[in-house]
Amino acid sequence: MGENLPKELKNEVASIQRDDLYSVYTGTMPVKDEMMLKRGLTQGLKIYDDVERDSQAYALLQKRRLAVLSKEWRIEPASEDALDVKAADIVRQQIKGLKFNKLCDGLLDANLKGFAVGEIMWEVNGSEIVAKNVIMRDQARFVFGLENELRLLTQSNPSKGEELPENKFITHTFGSKHDNPYGIGLGNKLYWLVFFKRKGTSFWLVYSEKFGNPTTVGKYGKGTNDEEKRTLMNAMRSMSNDSAVTIPENMAIELLEAKRSGSFETYERLCAYMDKQMSIAVLGETMTTDVGNAGSRAAGQVHNDIRLEIIKADITILAETLEDQLFRPIVEYNVPNANVPQIIFEVDEEEDLNARAEIDKKLFEMGYEPTEEYIREHYGDGYQKKALQYIPDAVRESLQKEESFSEAELSADELLASQVDDVLSPSLDGLLEQFKQRLNSVESLKEFKESLPNIYQEMDVKEIAELLADALIVSELTGMGDAMDEGNK
Repeated sequence: MGENLPKELKNEVASIQRDDLYSVYTGTMPVKDEMMLKRGLTQGLKIYDDVERDSQAYALLQKRRLAVLSKEWRIEPASEDALDVKAADIVRQQIKGLKFNKLCDGLLDANLKGFAVGEIMWEVNGSEIVAKNVIMRDQARFVFGLENELRLLTQSNPSKGEELPENKFITHTFGSKHDNPYGIGLGNKLYWLVFFKRKGTSFWLVYSEKFGNPTTVGKYGKGTNDEEKRTLMNAMRSMSNDSAVTIPENMAIELLEAKRSGSFETYERLCAYMDKQMSIAVLGETMTTDVGNAGSRAAGQVHNDIRLEIIKADITILAETLEDQLFRPIVEYNVPNANVPQIIFEVDEEEDLNARAEIDKKLFEMGYEPTEEYIREHYGDGYQKKALQYIPDAVRESLQKEESFSEAELSADELLASQVDDVLSPSLDGLLEQFKQRLNSVESLKEFKESLPNIYQEMDVKEIAELLADALIVSELTGMGDAMDEGNK
Protein backbone atom coordinates (compact mmCIF):
# COMPACT_ATOMS: atom_id res chain seq x y z
CA MET A 1 0.00 0.00 0.00
CA GLY A 2 2.90 2.36 0.78
CA GLU A 3 4.12 2.29 -2.83
CA ASN A 4 0.90 4.02 -3.90
CA LEU A 5 1.77 7.21 -1.95
CA PRO A 6 1.98 10.11 -4.45
CA LYS A 7 5.48 11.49 -4.99
CA GLU A 8 4.43 15.07 -4.23
CA LEU A 9 3.46 14.01 -0.70
CA LYS A 10 6.93 12.57 -0.05
CA ASN A 11 8.96 15.57 -1.15
CA GLU A 12 9.39 18.88 0.65
CA VAL A 13 7.41 21.60 -1.14
CA ALA A 14 7.77 24.82 0.90
CA SER A 15 11.56 24.51 1.28
CA ILE A 16 13.80 27.48 1.99
CA GLN A 17 15.28 27.16 -1.49
CA ARG A 18 11.93 28.31 -2.87
CA ASP A 19 11.78 31.39 -0.63
CA ASP A 20 11.90 34.20 -3.21
CA LEU A 21 12.56 36.85 -0.53
CA TYR A 22 15.99 35.69 0.59
CA SER A 23 17.63 32.56 -0.68
CA VAL A 24 17.76 33.43 -4.38
CA TYR A 25 19.89 36.50 -3.67
CA THR A 26 22.04 35.56 -0.67
CA GLY A 27 22.56 31.83 -0.95
CA THR A 28 22.29 31.58 2.86
CA MET A 29 19.52 31.20 5.40
CA PRO A 30 18.05 34.55 6.46
CA VAL A 31 18.38 35.76 10.04
CA LYS A 32 14.89 36.14 11.51
CA ASP A 33 15.89 38.07 14.64
CA GLU A 34 14.59 41.54 13.79
CA MET A 35 15.97 42.98 17.02
CA MET A 36 19.50 42.06 16.01
CA LEU A 37 18.97 43.28 12.45
CA LYS A 38 17.57 46.68 13.47
CA ARG A 39 19.54 47.42 16.63
CA GLY A 40 22.66 45.34 16.11
CA LEU A 41 23.69 46.88 12.79
CA THR A 42 27.43 46.16 12.55
CA GLN A 43 27.55 44.68 16.06
CA GLY A 44 25.25 41.76 15.32
CA LEU A 45 24.89 39.33 18.21
CA LYS A 46 27.24 41.42 20.36
CA ILE A 47 24.27 43.56 21.41
CA TYR A 48 23.14 40.59 23.50
CA ASP A 49 26.49 40.48 25.29
CA ASP A 50 25.63 44.00 26.41
CA VAL A 51 22.31 42.73 27.78
CA GLU A 52 24.20 40.48 30.21
CA ARG A 53 25.86 43.54 31.73
CA ASP A 54 22.59 44.22 33.54
CA SER A 55 22.79 42.52 36.93
CA GLN A 56 19.16 41.35 36.90
CA ALA A 57 19.34 39.93 33.37
CA TYR A 58 22.65 38.19 34.14
CA ALA A 59 21.34 36.68 37.38
CA LEU A 60 18.19 35.33 35.71
CA LEU A 61 20.06 33.85 32.74
CA GLN A 62 22.63 32.33 35.08
CA LYS A 63 19.90 30.85 37.26
CA ARG A 64 18.31 29.17 34.25
CA ARG A 65 21.62 27.77 33.03
CA LEU A 66 22.69 26.53 36.46
CA ALA A 67 19.33 24.80 36.87
CA VAL A 68 20.42 22.52 34.02
CA LEU A 69 24.11 22.24 34.91
CA SER A 70 23.32 21.24 38.51
CA LYS A 71 21.42 18.11 37.45
CA GLU A 72 23.00 14.69 37.67
CA TRP A 73 23.13 12.79 34.38
CA ARG A 74 23.70 9.25 33.14
CA ILE A 75 24.18 7.52 29.79
CA GLU A 76 21.67 4.75 28.99
CA PRO A 77 22.05 2.27 26.08
CA ALA A 78 19.36 2.28 23.40
CA SER A 79 18.60 -1.37 24.21
CA GLU A 80 20.03 -4.38 26.04
CA ASP A 81 21.72 -5.57 22.85
CA ALA A 82 25.47 -6.13 23.30
CA LEU A 83 26.43 -3.59 20.61
CA ASP A 84 24.17 -0.92 22.11
CA VAL A 85 25.60 -1.54 25.58
CA LYS A 86 29.15 -1.28 24.18
CA ALA A 87 28.28 1.97 22.40
CA ALA A 88 26.88 3.43 25.62
CA ASP A 89 30.06 2.44 27.50
CA ILE A 90 32.28 4.14 24.90
CA VAL A 91 30.20 7.32 24.91
CA ARG A 92 30.12 7.36 28.72
CA GLN A 93 33.89 6.99 28.90
CA GLN A 94 34.56 9.73 26.34
CA ILE A 95 32.12 12.13 27.98
CA LYS A 96 33.92 11.70 31.28
CA GLY A 97 37.15 12.69 29.52
CA LEU A 98 35.58 15.94 28.30
CA LYS A 99 34.91 19.00 30.42
CA PHE A 100 31.25 18.13 30.07
CA ASN A 101 29.70 20.79 32.31
CA LYS A 102 31.77 23.46 30.56
CA LEU A 103 30.58 22.13 27.20
CA CYS A 104 26.93 22.24 28.30
CA ASP A 105 27.40 25.74 29.71
CA GLY A 106 28.81 26.91 26.38
CA LEU A 107 25.96 25.34 24.40
CA LEU A 108 23.40 26.98 26.71
CA ASP A 109 24.64 30.37 25.51
CA ALA A 110 22.08 29.69 22.79
CA ASN A 111 19.43 30.62 25.36
CA LEU A 112 20.57 34.23 25.06
CA LYS A 113 21.67 34.50 21.42
CA GLY A 114 19.59 31.87 19.63
CA PHE A 115 22.36 29.43 18.73
CA ALA A 116 25.78 28.30 19.93
CA VAL A 117 28.63 26.59 18.07
CA GLY A 118 31.30 24.21 19.37
CA GLU A 119 34.15 22.67 17.39
CA ILE A 120 34.92 19.00 18.12
CA MET A 121 38.61 18.10 18.29
CA TRP A 122 38.93 14.44 17.25
CA GLU A 123 41.96 12.20 17.75
CA VAL A 124 42.88 8.52 17.45
CA ASN A 125 43.57 6.72 20.72
CA GLY A 126 44.61 3.12 20.04
CA SER A 127 41.74 1.49 18.16
CA GLU A 128 39.27 4.17 19.19
CA ILE A 129 38.37 7.55 17.66
CA VAL A 130 37.94 9.95 20.55
CA ALA A 131 36.28 13.37 20.93
CA LYS A 132 39.17 14.85 22.91
CA ASN A 133 37.75 18.35 23.37
CA VAL A 134 34.98 20.70 22.25
CA ILE A 135 35.97 24.35 21.80
CA MET A 136 33.19 26.94 21.83
CA ARG A 137 33.34 29.43 18.94
CA ASP A 138 31.95 32.94 18.41
CA GLN A 139 28.55 32.70 16.72
CA ALA A 140 29.24 35.84 14.66
CA ARG A 141 31.77 33.86 12.59
CA PHE A 142 29.13 31.53 11.14
CA VAL A 143 26.14 31.52 8.82
CA PHE A 144 23.82 28.73 7.69
CA GLY A 145 23.40 27.54 4.13
CA LEU A 146 20.15 26.71 2.39
CA GLU A 147 20.35 23.10 3.61
CA ASN A 148 20.69 24.31 7.23
CA GLU A 149 24.40 23.42 7.08
CA LEU A 150 26.83 25.49 9.13
CA ARG A 151 29.29 27.63 7.12
CA LEU A 152 32.36 29.53 8.34
CA LEU A 153 32.82 33.18 7.35
CA THR A 154 36.38 33.83 6.21
CA GLN A 155 38.35 36.67 4.62
CA SER A 156 38.08 34.98 1.24
CA ASN A 157 34.36 34.28 1.62
CA PRO A 158 32.86 36.85 4.04
CA SER A 159 29.21 36.59 2.95
CA LYS A 160 28.31 33.03 2.01
CA GLY A 161 31.01 31.34 4.10
CA GLU A 162 32.97 28.16 3.50
CA GLU A 163 31.68 24.60 3.72
CA LEU A 164 32.69 22.73 6.88
CA PRO A 165 33.57 19.03 7.42
CA GLU A 166 30.81 16.71 8.57
CA ASN A 167 30.75 15.84 12.30
CA LYS A 168 33.22 18.63 13.05
CA PHE A 169 30.89 21.12 14.76
CA ILE A 170 28.04 21.01 17.29
CA THR A 171 25.26 23.55 16.80
CA HIS A 172 22.73 24.06 19.61
CA THR A 173 19.63 26.11 18.72
CA PHE A 174 17.12 27.83 21.02
CA GLY A 175 13.71 29.25 20.06
CA SER A 176 13.86 28.07 16.48
CA LYS A 177 10.82 28.84 14.32
CA HIS A 178 10.07 27.67 10.79
CA ASP A 179 13.23 25.51 10.83
CA ASN A 180 15.39 28.60 11.21
CA PRO A 181 18.76 27.33 12.55
CA TYR A 182 19.73 30.76 13.91
CA GLY A 183 16.97 30.54 16.51
CA ILE A 184 15.67 33.48 18.51
CA GLY A 185 17.20 33.78 21.96
CA LEU A 186 16.00 35.44 25.13
CA GLY A 187 18.15 38.45 24.25
CA ASN A 188 15.42 39.35 21.77
CA LYS A 189 12.98 39.70 24.68
CA LEU A 190 15.41 41.27 27.14
CA TYR A 191 16.98 43.96 24.95
CA TRP A 192 14.30 46.65 25.30
CA LEU A 193 13.70 45.83 28.96
CA VAL A 194 17.38 46.42 29.74
CA PHE A 195 17.43 49.51 27.50
CA PHE A 196 14.48 51.18 29.24
CA LYS A 197 15.80 50.22 32.66
CA ARG A 198 19.12 51.91 31.90
CA LYS A 199 17.36 55.02 30.65
CA GLY A 200 15.20 55.08 33.77
CA THR A 201 18.29 54.67 35.95
CA SER A 202 20.10 57.53 34.20
CA PHE A 203 17.09 59.84 34.65
CA TRP A 204 16.91 58.73 38.28
CA LEU A 205 20.55 59.73 38.79
CA VAL A 206 19.94 63.13 37.18
CA TYR A 207 16.91 63.61 39.41
CA SER A 208 18.90 62.65 42.51
CA GLU A 209 21.70 65.03 41.60
CA LYS A 210 19.29 67.84 40.89
CA PHE A 211 17.11 67.52 43.96
CA GLY A 212 19.50 65.77 46.32
CA ASN A 213 21.79 68.82 46.56
CA PRO A 214 20.60 72.42 46.23
CA THR A 215 22.02 74.61 43.45
CA THR A 216 24.62 77.15 44.61
CA VAL A 217 23.97 80.76 43.55
CA GLY A 218 26.65 83.46 43.86
CA LYS A 219 25.81 87.14 43.85
CA TYR A 220 28.18 90.02 43.23
CA GLY A 221 27.68 93.76 42.99
CA LYS A 222 28.09 96.10 40.08
CA GLY A 223 31.62 96.87 39.05
CA THR A 224 32.98 93.47 40.12
CA ASN A 225 35.95 92.62 37.95
CA ASP A 226 36.61 89.24 36.29
CA GLU A 227 39.19 88.20 38.87
CA GLU A 228 36.68 88.61 41.70
CA LYS A 229 34.03 86.72 39.69
CA ARG A 230 36.42 83.80 39.28
CA THR A 231 37.11 83.90 43.01
CA LEU A 232 33.38 83.65 43.70
CA MET A 233 32.96 80.75 41.24
CA ASN A 234 35.87 78.83 42.76
CA ALA A 235 34.36 79.35 46.20
CA MET A 236 31.02 77.90 45.08
CA ARG A 237 32.71 74.91 43.47
CA SER A 238 34.63 74.18 46.64
CA MET A 239 31.39 74.07 48.64
CA SER A 240 30.72 70.54 47.42
CA ASN A 241 33.88 69.33 49.16
CA ASP A 242 34.42 71.76 52.07
CA SER A 243 32.17 72.73 54.92
CA ALA A 244 33.36 76.36 54.83
CA VAL A 245 34.57 78.82 52.17
CA THR A 246 35.77 82.40 52.08
CA ILE A 247 34.55 85.09 49.68
CA PRO A 248 35.03 88.84 49.36
CA GLU A 249 32.88 91.01 51.65
CA ASN A 250 30.80 92.50 48.84
CA MET A 251 29.66 89.08 47.54
CA ALA A 252 27.06 86.53 48.71
CA ILE A 253 26.36 82.84 48.20
CA GLU A 254 22.88 81.35 48.45
CA LEU A 255 21.50 77.83 48.11
CA LEU A 256 18.64 77.51 45.65
CA GLU A 257 16.42 74.46 46.09
CA ALA A 258 14.40 73.42 43.05
CA LYS A 259 10.73 72.71 43.51
CA ARG A 260 9.93 69.07 42.87
CA SER A 261 7.26 68.46 40.28
CA GLY A 262 7.50 64.67 40.53
CA SER A 263 8.85 61.86 42.69
CA PHE A 264 11.88 59.60 42.46
CA GLU A 265 9.50 56.69 43.06
CA THR A 266 8.43 56.99 39.42
CA TYR A 267 11.90 55.92 38.26
CA GLU A 268 12.14 53.29 40.98
CA ARG A 269 8.83 51.75 39.89
CA LEU A 270 9.97 51.81 36.26
CA CYS A 271 13.17 49.91 37.06
CA ALA A 272 11.29 47.44 39.28
CA TYR A 273 8.75 46.84 36.50
CA MET A 274 11.52 46.13 33.99
CA ASP A 275 13.12 43.68 36.43
CA LYS A 276 9.76 41.97 36.84
CA GLN A 277 9.30 41.61 33.09
CA MET A 278 12.82 40.18 32.75
CA SER A 279 11.96 37.56 35.36
CA ILE A 280 8.81 36.61 33.47
CA ALA A 281 10.69 36.42 30.15
CA VAL A 282 13.50 34.21 31.46
CA LEU A 283 11.92 32.12 34.23
CA GLY A 284 8.22 32.40 33.45
CA GLU A 285 7.58 33.68 36.97
CA THR A 286 8.08 36.60 39.33
CA MET A 287 7.30 35.22 42.78
CA THR A 288 8.19 38.23 44.93
CA THR A 289 6.17 40.67 42.84
CA ASP A 290 2.96 38.86 42.03
CA VAL A 291 2.08 36.84 45.14
CA GLY A 292 1.24 39.60 47.60
CA ASN A 293 0.03 38.68 51.08
CA ALA A 294 -2.43 35.93 50.21
CA GLY A 295 -2.17 32.58 48.52
CA SER A 296 1.61 32.44 48.70
CA ARG A 297 1.72 28.65 49.14
CA ALA A 298 -0.51 27.94 46.15
CA ALA A 299 1.26 30.53 44.02
CA GLY A 300 4.60 29.12 45.07
CA GLN A 301 3.54 25.66 43.93
CA VAL A 302 2.39 27.04 40.55
CA HIS A 303 5.66 28.92 40.07
CA ASN A 304 7.63 25.82 41.01
CA ASP A 305 5.71 23.82 38.39
CA ILE A 306 6.52 26.47 35.77
CA ARG A 307 10.19 26.41 36.75
CA LEU A 308 10.31 22.63 36.42
CA GLU A 309 8.67 22.75 33.00
CA ILE A 310 11.27 25.26 31.76
CA ILE A 311 14.14 23.15 33.13
CA LYS A 312 12.73 20.02 31.49
CA ALA A 313 12.38 21.84 28.16
CA ASP A 314 15.97 23.13 28.26
CA ILE A 315 17.25 19.67 29.18
CA THR A 316 15.26 17.96 26.42
CA ILE A 317 16.60 20.29 23.72
CA LEU A 318 20.18 20.01 25.03
CA ALA A 319 19.97 16.21 25.20
CA GLU A 320 18.76 16.04 21.59
CA THR A 321 21.70 18.19 20.46
CA LEU A 322 24.26 16.06 22.32
CA GLU A 323 22.80 12.76 21.13
CA ASP A 324 22.55 13.79 17.48
CA GLN A 325 25.73 15.81 17.03
CA LEU A 326 28.21 14.33 19.54
CA PHE A 327 27.09 10.84 20.58
CA ARG A 328 26.05 9.80 17.07
CA PRO A 329 29.46 10.39 15.41
CA ILE A 330 31.24 8.74 18.37
CA VAL A 331 29.08 5.64 17.85
CA GLU A 332 29.40 5.70 14.04
CA TYR A 333 33.19 5.89 14.24
CA ASN A 334 33.62 3.20 16.91
CA VAL A 335 30.55 0.90 16.85
CA PRO A 336 29.04 1.43 13.37
CA ASN A 337 26.04 -0.90 13.69
CA ALA A 338 24.98 0.19 17.18
CA ASN A 339 22.17 2.57 18.11
CA VAL A 340 22.91 5.93 19.70
CA PRO A 341 22.59 5.92 23.52
CA GLN A 342 20.54 8.43 25.48
CA ILE A 343 21.62 10.95 28.07
CA ILE A 344 19.21 11.18 31.01
CA PHE A 345 19.25 14.20 33.31
CA GLU A 346 17.81 13.63 36.79
CA VAL A 347 15.05 16.19 37.40
CA ASP A 348 13.58 15.54 40.85
CA GLU A 349 10.22 17.19 41.41
CA GLU A 350 9.88 18.71 44.85
CA GLU A 351 7.42 16.76 47.02
CA ASP A 352 4.52 18.48 48.76
CA LEU A 353 5.51 17.69 52.36
CA ASN A 354 2.30 19.19 53.76
CA ALA A 355 0.22 16.65 51.83
CA ARG A 356 2.48 13.80 52.95
CA ALA A 357 2.34 14.96 56.59
CA GLU A 358 -1.47 15.02 56.42
CA ILE A 359 -1.53 11.40 55.19
CA ASP A 360 1.01 10.36 57.82
CA LYS A 361 -1.15 11.95 60.51
CA LYS A 362 -4.22 9.99 59.39
CA LEU A 363 -2.23 6.76 59.30
CA PHE A 364 -0.95 7.42 62.82
CA GLU A 365 -4.50 7.95 64.04
CA MET A 366 -5.36 4.58 62.49
CA GLY A 367 -2.63 2.90 64.51
CA TYR A 368 0.40 3.02 62.20
CA GLU A 369 3.71 4.50 63.33
CA PRO A 370 6.44 5.59 60.84
CA THR A 371 9.94 4.19 61.15
CA GLU A 372 12.99 6.35 61.78
CA GLU A 373 14.25 5.52 58.26
CA TYR A 374 10.97 6.78 56.80
CA ILE A 375 11.23 10.07 58.73
CA ARG A 376 14.81 10.65 57.57
CA GLU A 377 14.00 9.78 53.95
CA HIS A 378 11.03 12.11 53.60
CA TYR A 379 11.59 14.86 56.18
CA GLY A 380 15.37 14.89 56.57
CA ASP A 381 17.65 14.62 59.58
CA GLY A 382 17.31 16.45 62.88
CA TYR A 383 14.35 14.54 64.33
CA GLN A 384 14.27 12.09 67.22
CA LYS A 385 11.47 10.06 68.74
CA LYS A 386 9.93 11.56 71.84
CA ALA A 387 10.72 9.49 74.93
CA LEU A 388 7.78 8.02 76.87
CA GLN A 389 7.42 9.28 80.43
CA TYR A 390 8.23 6.57 83.02
CA ILE A 391 5.60 5.98 85.72
CA PRO A 392 6.64 3.85 88.75
CA ASP A 393 4.53 0.75 89.44
CA ALA A 394 3.37 2.05 92.84
CA VAL A 395 2.11 5.27 91.29
CA ARG A 396 0.44 3.40 88.41
CA GLU A 397 -1.42 1.09 90.86
CA SER A 398 -2.55 4.11 92.86
CA LEU A 399 -3.89 5.77 89.73
CA GLN A 400 -5.74 2.60 88.74
CA LYS A 401 -7.37 2.40 92.18
CA GLU A 402 -8.47 6.01 91.93
CA GLU A 403 -9.87 5.34 88.46
CA SER A 404 -11.90 2.29 89.61
CA PHE A 405 -13.16 4.22 92.65
CA SER A 406 -14.28 7.12 90.50
CA GLU A 407 -16.29 4.77 88.27
CA ALA A 408 -18.57 4.05 91.23
CA GLU A 409 -19.43 7.72 91.38
CA LEU A 410 -20.24 8.03 87.66
CA SER A 411 -23.65 9.33 86.68
CA ALA A 412 -26.10 7.24 84.69
CA ASP A 413 -25.26 9.14 81.50
CA GLU A 414 -21.54 8.58 82.01
CA LEU A 415 -22.02 4.88 82.70
CA LEU A 416 -24.17 4.55 79.58
CA ALA A 417 -21.54 6.28 77.46
CA SER A 418 -18.88 3.98 78.87
CA GLN A 419 -20.94 0.90 78.00
CA VAL A 420 -21.57 2.17 74.47
CA ASP A 421 -17.83 2.62 74.03
CA ASP A 422 -17.20 -0.96 75.19
CA VAL A 423 -19.80 -2.37 72.81
CA LEU A 424 -18.64 -0.27 69.85
CA SER A 425 -14.97 -1.21 70.19
CA PRO A 426 -15.18 -4.63 68.41
CA SER A 427 -17.10 -3.12 65.49
CA LEU A 428 -14.67 -0.23 65.16
CA ASP A 429 -11.77 -2.66 65.29
CA GLY A 430 -13.30 -4.47 62.33
CA LEU A 431 -13.57 -1.25 60.36
CA LEU A 432 -9.99 -0.39 61.24
CA GLU A 433 -8.89 -3.80 59.97
CA GLN A 434 -10.47 -2.96 56.59
CA PHE A 435 -8.28 0.14 56.37
CA LYS A 436 -5.18 -1.87 57.26
CA GLN A 437 -5.88 -4.51 54.62
CA ARG A 438 -6.44 -1.89 51.93
CA LEU A 439 -3.25 -0.06 52.92
CA ASN A 440 -1.22 -3.26 52.61
CA SER A 441 -2.65 -4.00 49.16
CA VAL A 442 -1.76 -0.67 47.46
CA GLU A 443 1.63 0.43 46.13
CA SER A 444 1.58 4.11 47.15
CA LEU A 445 -0.08 6.48 49.61
CA LYS A 446 -1.65 8.33 46.70
CA GLU A 447 -3.39 5.14 45.57
CA PHE A 448 -4.56 4.51 49.15
CA LYS A 449 -5.98 8.02 49.39
CA GLU A 450 -7.87 7.59 46.11
CA SER A 451 -9.36 4.28 47.34
CA LEU A 452 -10.85 5.72 50.56
CA PRO A 453 -14.29 6.43 49.00
CA ASN A 454 -14.52 2.76 47.95
CA ILE A 455 -13.72 1.62 51.50
CA TYR A 456 -16.55 3.72 52.90
CA GLN A 457 -18.98 2.14 50.41
CA GLU A 458 -17.88 -1.39 51.38
CA MET A 459 -18.23 -0.84 55.15
CA ASP A 460 -20.81 -2.95 57.05
CA VAL A 461 -22.25 -0.42 59.50
CA LYS A 462 -25.52 -2.23 60.24
CA GLU A 463 -24.45 -3.34 63.74
CA ILE A 464 -23.18 0.13 64.61
CA ALA A 465 -26.36 1.76 63.31
CA GLU A 466 -28.54 -0.54 65.44
CA LEU A 467 -26.45 0.17 68.52
CA LEU A 468 -26.64 3.92 67.99
CA ALA A 469 -30.41 3.68 67.49
CA ASP A 470 -30.76 1.85 70.82
CA ALA A 471 -28.55 4.44 72.48
CA LEU A 472 -30.77 7.25 71.16
CA ILE A 473 -33.88 5.51 72.56
CA VAL A 474 -32.24 5.08 75.96
CA SER A 475 -31.13 8.70 75.87
CA GLU A 476 -34.67 9.85 75.09
CA LEU A 477 -36.17 7.72 77.87
CA THR A 478 -33.56 9.02 80.30
CA GLY A 479 -34.52 12.57 79.39
CA MET A 480 -38.21 11.82 79.94
CA GLY A 481 -37.40 10.26 83.30
CA ASP A 482 -35.40 13.29 84.40
CA ALA A 483 -38.28 15.55 83.38
CA MET A 484 -40.76 13.50 85.45
CA ASP A 485 -38.42 13.60 88.45
CA GLU A 486 -38.25 17.37 88.19
CA GLY A 487 -42.05 17.57 88.06
CA ASN A 488 -42.49 15.49 91.22
CA LYS A 489 -40.21 17.75 93.26
